Amino acid sequence: MAEQTGAVKITGTIYDICFYQMDGKYYARLKSSLSSKRVKRSAAFKNTMLYAALLANASGIGSVVYRALPKERKERKGRKVYQQLTGKAMQLLKNGIAKDTVIELLKKDAGLY
Repeated sequence: MAEQTGAVKITGTIYDICFYQMDGKYYARLKSSLSSKRVKRSAAFKNTMLYAALLANASGIGSVVYRALPKERKERKGRKVYQQLTGKAMQLLKNGIAKDTVIELLKKDAGLY
């Protein structure tokens, strides 16, 4: 990535060069050859898609358990509680535990039973 210099700063893509702003500075880089279509269909990204699907399920599970928590607990710890629930759900799903069982385990761990 190269930093843009000069009086005029631009964002966008021109031919194969992407111009963008990050943290108040302007940069340029070569356009990536990677597309969402390739990631979704190529065998090289099979594990990426597997983990994306697991994370999608874990996120839904984390949301269900988070909504069941008392309001005070959610306000006290904020988003961190949801992230921890999702992380635990992800680990349990990776170990092959069924979705319903994961929900029950997380609820029990969160003190909802």
